[in-house]
Amino acid sequence: MTRKLIFVIISFLCVQLLASTLFMSPAKSFFKNFSLKDEDYSSSETPYLATDPVVINVYNVGVTYYFYVKVYDLSADLGCYNVTFDLSYNHTLINITTITVDPLWGVSVVNNNAGVLHVEVNDPSSTPNGEVSIILIQFTALIQGIYPEEYYCQLHFDNITLLGNFGEIPTTGEDGLVIILGMVLAQYIDLYGGAENNGYGSFPNPFPDPYNGRGYNNPMDLVTPKSKVILFAEVTYNTWPVQNKNVTFLLEGPNGYSSIMYALTNANGVANVTFEMPWPDENPESLMGCWNATATATIGYVAVADAMLFFYSYLVNITDVTTDKSVYNRGEEVTINILLGTLSMQSYPSLFLITVLDSLNLTISYVSILTSIGGSEYFGQMYYVMYSLCFTIPIFAYSGYASIFVNCFDKNPEINGMPWCPQFQKSSAFFILSLACIDVALLSIIGSKTIGGQGYTLNINVTVENQGDFTETFNITVYVNATEIETKQVTLANGASIILTFTWDTSGFVKGNYTLWAYAEPVQGETETMDNMLAVWIFLTLPGDINGDQKVNILDAILLANAFNSKPGDPNWSSNADINGDSKVNILDAIILASYFNQKWP
Repeated sequence: MTRKLIFVIISFLCVQLLASTLFMSPAKSFFKNFSLKDEDYSSSETPYLATDPVVINVYNVGVTYYFYVKVYDLSADLGCYNVTFDLSYNHTLINITTITVDPLWGVSVVNNNAGVLHVEVNDPSSTPNGEVSIILIQFTALIQGIYPEEYYCQLHFDNITLLGNFGEIPTTGEDGLVIILGMVLAQYIDLYGGAENNGYGSFPNPFPDPYNGRGYNNPMDLVTPKSKVILFAEVTYNTWPVQNKNVTFLLEGPNGYSSIMYALTNANGVANVTFEMPWPDENPESLMGCWNATATATIGYVAVADAMLFFYSYLVNITDVTTDKSVYNRGEEVTINILLGTLSMQSYPSLFLITVLDSLNLTISYVSILTSIGGSEYFGQMYYVMYSLCFTIPIFAYSGYASIFVNCFDKNPEINGMPWCPQFQKSSAFFILSLACIDVALLSIIGSKTIGGQGYTLNINVTVENQGDFTETFNITVYVNATEIETKQVTLANGASIILTFTWDTSGFVKGNYTLWAYAEPVQGETETMDNMLAVWIFLTLPGDINGDQKVNILDAILLANAFNSKPGDPNWSSNADINGDSKVNILDAIILASYFNQKWP
């Protein structure tokens, strides 16, 4: 008995082991494989964009540096085929010179505008995986301080999108940083300056910071025509002033202009030269534009130099003068818009004097605007502003083309104000109409009937005339109470008239009294508008209610019978009896009347 029990137990265990091998193992293997396969499609790391290197140190202005933009932790199973992002940076600190897309990508879009680099790459030649390069960016630094001063330019990622086989791929961005290290000094020269600018500048002192050009290769603010300019050169060795050192100042302007001056440094290590900006008798504006000043000295057998740009131009550049219309009547208000620009970062007092002359050069307006001009955000940027003013054309103004003259002074010329720019003249700026008549008028409005049947059409004839001296194009609109029925445009020579026919479909209108009125839109310069509108009354009732007593009965039948077989022009014609509006009274009208016979309202 014991042997049999042992045999049964052993047999049972063998069966269990066999079943586990045949059935359970494959199931476990299947789920294990499925799990691994699923993990292949979801990386434990989120892909991210970053610069390589993350921090870029810049040691010199004008030297080309570079960095890559890469995607990190990108799994091949995601099947990434598109990368899009914006990279913002301070374009006053660095200048991107070259952008090279990695050869991996087949199609790319790259736009660099005002400190925002937009990049989109598509169609990789192979499946991106791991660390993937997108673009190579080369740049130069625009400014540099003196050690230990540093400038920091953040490289910020925004609007990042990665697309793959399963849709959008979750992505982050890690910003980079450009550090422009300060210049380590031994021998050093710093060129800076200022200008008189109609007595409002700093002369004989330099412009205040940051407008004087202090710092290596920094620009100076605007210099206005014929101003006195003073340039300073501070010469140091390990920040200690170098005395009695000869400094060469080279001044270069447009059209080959150049000048060389010399000065010795004083006890503070500063040399300076003073000069007046040239203004030749012939074509003086040819010297306007960007100038370059360079100061050079030799310290311990080492030549050092600093350059400084500045613009030589008018404080105010008036670019255009416009009006809100081109044609005016006497007594009308005129709006003048003055568009101007300036290159000056500093602000100066400005008085605009605007004179308007009629066709016989009679002054019809004299307006002044007291303001200040300046505000350019950085060197070389033209800052634009618009001023608007209004005046009314006087009755005594002569007809014809008027002209506008705009001048800008530092103060009133009566107290020795000086101009900031040449006079701007806008000839034939607008036209003043003559005393000739400008008038369109409505002569009549006549409905095809005074009593109409609800649901049928009515014709409205409007007679309009051009009573002015010029050909005019204008609109005529017919209304029923406040509802617009139809608008027609008409062109009429002076003295001409026309009859316009409008149609009113009365479907949807309730029974009752209505005002039909026509309106002629006034033409430009028209002042007499009392004759631009006319009205007539219409009574809308049951079809067949010819006498308008709000019921259809034998009295209406008699009226229809009296007008039967008539048409317009016949002595027995009655427009009200023409119920269907087909310009004749016949059996069709009689049928309509019969269908409403003995009906009434309300």
